Amino acid sequence: VSQSRYGRDILGHLGADDRAAAVKNIKESGAKYVLTTHFQEATNDKYPDTGGWEPINADMLFGDHVELLEEDHPGKYLALYEL
Repeated sequence: VSQSRYGRDILGHLGADDRAAAVKNIKESGAKYVLTTHFQEATNDKYPDTGGWEPINADMLFGDHVELLEEDHPGKYLALYEL
């Protein structure tokens, strides 16, 4: 089992059911960490159809992040979570 999972700019492109399934699979994967895109100001109150896009507050999906790495867009980060 890999120690980590990496999912950059993926969860924001998934509809509600697909996003929930992806998060469940990540949490049940046996990995210790996940690194994913995170927008601190996002509310996660919109669910695009799969293939659309919305910013995701990954703290609402994985709990408090362990580390934040700022990306080149304002408010966009890669966040590390312990699973």
